[in-house]
Amino acid sequence: MNDDKITSRSTFGAVDVFYVGSDNACDFSTIQAAINAANNSQNPAEIRVADNKAYHENILVYLNNVLIDGSYASCSDAINDINGGNKVKLYGAAASSSPSIRITGLFVSIKGIQIQGNDNGGIFANETSVITLENLLFFQLGSRALSVTGDGQINVLLKNSLFLLNTGSFGGALHCIGSNHSIEMTEDSGFAGNIASASGGAVWLASGCDFSMTDGGFENNSSAGNGGAMAAINTDVTLKNVNFSNNETNAFGGAISILDAFVQAEATKFTRNEAGAGGGAIELSQGSIFTLERSTTNCLNKLKCNYFDGNKAPSGGAISIASSVLIIEGTFFENNRADKGTVLRAFEGSGVNIEGSVFNRNGNQAANGFDDLSVISVKSDSVTNIKFSTFADNHVLFSTFKQEDQADLNIYSSIIFDSDSGDVFGAVGSNTTLNPNCLIVHEAGSANNINANITEADPMFIDPTNGDYHINAELSPAVDYCIALPSPQYRDIDNEVRGFDDPTIANNPNTNGTYD
Repeated sequence: MNDDKITSRSTFGAVDVFYVGSDNACDFSTIQAAINAANNSQNPAEIRVADNKAYHENILVYLNNVLIDGSYASCSDAINDINGGNKVKLYGAAASSSPSIRITGLFVSIKGIQIQGNDNGGIFANETSVITLENLLFFQLGSRALSVTGDGQINVLLKNSLFLLNTGSFGGALHCIGSNHSIEMTEDSGFAGNIASASGGAVWLASGCDFSMTDGGFENNSSAGNGGAMAAINTDVTLKNVNFSNNETNAFGGAISILDAFVQAEATKFTRNEAGAGGGAIELSQGSIFTLERSTTNCLNKLKCNYFDGNKAPSGGAISIASSVLIIEGTFFENNRADKGTVLRAFEGSGVNIEGSVFNRNGNQAANGFDDLSVISVKSDSVTNIKFSTFADNHVLFSTFKQEDQADLNIYSSIIFDSDSGDVFGAVGSNTTLNPNCLIVHEAGSANNINANITEADPMFIDPTNGDYHINAELSPAVDYCIALPSPQYRDIDNEVRGFDDPTIANNPNTNGTYD
């Protein structure tokens, strides 16, 4: 091997190929030496790195068109195109204060590397670049595993990559700030066991750095500040088929904290996340918008496509929202806990729209540390609209719904059968407006004789003991109960078109609740 010049094993053409490792077929023993050698050519470069030694070096990737691929067991395999799917181990140089990899090149791809054990970080990029990271493991790195900053335009694509047990301040694993940047994650990429001393246990996004994830997840991440898994500030986030589980924060947003940001999600699940202050799964504030809709293509679980299960916080067991907008469709809420609002706590002028969702088994009658006051709690000039939804078998104290301080609640074409939760509607606070219509309920007295279509009756669920809240089409009073105003915007939770009409019941084409 010779680290000073290109040997005869390197090949030249449309793409120049260089070989790094410890066996006799290798050109170089360090990755940086191969990068430096490739700089002598104007062609795109491919640097094939063998997984037959550990690499203790800090790398500067300044080439404008390069692939660094650590998927090979040896240089002999690399020469013969035998890709074993390996990951070489890159530790960073001893006694260095630099991250393991700094990228300044224009088109950079890195594949098959395990970056680990560097307290000064993993990959750092702050100049204009298009970066593809595939089959990488970011492991036990300090000062952020991936940092994207600066005034240039940086687009990062991560495929089949995992961030595991990393630490940082703002973003335990990924830190991205700047309106010219974007992060896209696909192919089962994810974050596990990352810790932030400030906010964003795994991911911290700010000032317009856009983020998207498809088919990925966040598990066991934590933060001292907001966002146990993710903190998004003044940015756009897209989530498709993403799971958030067992994330926690001492503050707000056990899974996600959203501040002045827009988040669009589908086929997304939040399970067993916890916040010390509010929003066991999600916290929205300062003009944020969060939409969660049922996907027609990405649902791995066709029934529970969107799902909040077992999330906990003092305020808003699943969701806490302040001065923001929440739009939810086709979602299950189960086993969530809180002192106030086991599922939702809305205040400070927020707007909430919920359609076609199921709320069941939330609360536990104030056992084991939570007061479990109401399923939905709204206050402080907030407006909450609920339609075509089902509330059943929750275990909260006093009432399913609670209004305070000039909050409006409009609920239509729904079923509330919560006999273990006291009244349907709690005592109404000052200057509040309650507008229920077209409801099947377990008790009607708490509606205070409002002139509305409200019937106290058993909705005749198919199998509530086992969580099946479909209604008996032959016996349920919810079938074609009344004319729905406002009309449904979405299909029902089974992804079927609403508006089934029993021809023996005149003029009433809509069925109450989540299922039509």
